[in-house]
Amino acid sequence: MNGLQALEQWRAYFGHPAGALLGLINAAQSIGSVVSLPFVGWFSDKFGRKPVLLAGIIMIIIATVLQAASVNLPMFIVSRLVVGFGGMFVVQPSPMLIAELAYPTHRGKYTSAFWTMYYLGNNNISWCPLI
Repeated sequence: MNGLQALEQWRAYFGHPAGALLGLINAAQSIGSVVSLPFVGWFSDKFGRKPVLLAGIIMIIIATVLQAASVNLPMFIVSRLVVGFGGMFVVQPSPMLIAELAYPTHRGKYTSAFWTMYYLGNNNISWCPLI
């Protein structure tokens, strides 16, 4: 979000949001993640990790299209909520699925690499709008 907020075009298009509204825009993804927490564990246990992971990926793709096509601020905020909701469906079952599928002597390395690469990717992508 910081990369988008640095663009004058984005600020002008959405009416220069500030204060609590800007905070809501930034927090929407985290709010979506917190809302999904009661469901993601139950779905993982009931349907398995792979279907939950696939559902999360599909939710993120749909929300990304909505976010890119946002014509007003409420649509943008809702798309960020859906990204957060779907993101938890990807992040929660992934390390456990990696640990289940990896060869026993490689489990620790692959699981720790998941979290390292996850944050490394987040840091790298946050620079893209500024380039």
